[in-house]
Amino acid sequence: SDYDGSEKYLAAYVMPEIIIGRSLTLIPGFRYEKNTTNYTGYRLPQVEDDDVWNDNSWFANETATRKLENEFFLPMIHLIYRPLDWFDARASYTHTLSRPSYGDIIPSWDIGDQTVKWNNPYLKPELSKNWDVLFSFHGNELGLFALGGFHKTIHDKIFTHGETMILQQDLEQGKFDGLENGVANVAGYIMNYEMNNPRPAHVYGMELEWQSNLWFLPAPLNGLVLNVNYTRIFSDAEYPAVTRTLDYNTFKYTYADTFYTDRLLDQTNHIFNLMVGYDYKDFSIRGSMKFTDNL
Repeated sequence: SDYDGSEKYLAAYVMPEIIIGRSLTLIPGFRYEKNTTNYTGYRLPQVEDDDVWNDNSWFANETATRKLENEFFLPMIHLIYRPLDWFDARASYTHTLSRPSYGDIIPSWDIGDQTVKWNNPYLKPELSKNWDVLFSFHGNELGLFALGGFHKTIHDKIFTHGETMILQQDLEQGKFDGLENGVANVAGYIMNYEMNNPRPAHVYGMELEWQSNLWFLPAPLNGLVLNVNYTRIFSDAEYPAVTRTLDYNTFKYTYADTFYTDRLLDQTNHIFNLMVGYDYKDFSIRGSMKFTDNL
């Protein structure tokens, strides 16, 4: 698991605020990001001779270095509309990034007995294009009540492919960086690896929140503090898969790339948060719970 590497990261942004009349605020802008990574990792062969393990000289020849660059212009625009003292509406369109963990892009592998532990040095950042709308109502007795909706389109979503068999055609096409020239023929070996989804994923839903200090209730209830939040989330994505068909005439398998549709991996459907507290003079106490459904 040893490695050596460096990252260079450059970013800049422009974000003016434009106030139009009494009730409208416009915040446009963009962010520029450039990232350069240069990592060196070990590529360990399948070795059956213990004498080889005792001779560390071969380590120097079993390393690989990969240098990658990516840059993005990320636009954004926020709109805030306050027509009344007790109501405002907000809308935004933004582009955001989620970069892969450096541990997943170190160009290393470890060939074992019918298995390969392989890192993908060509993972790209996820790019999410987001629409958000929020309506807020606030008052002395109401507190803050907010209702919002969101929609995200995620390109190059990073996910764990799951255990799959390495096919000879994958090696011939150079699908797995360097394995086609490895010291062992790994066709038929099992591997689990990170990859970018070639098809976009979608996440959308709604959120409700209520925050209030119930000061207007008769004592002792006037010390109660509440914070309630509920989010309903929907998602869908198409995942790559390989189908296998047996030819009963030749008793040989043929493989074909295909896709299946499911929700976003590790994406829950419901999130509920509740915080209950009590304030009395200089004394405060808080208790909270979180419910996450259907992981």
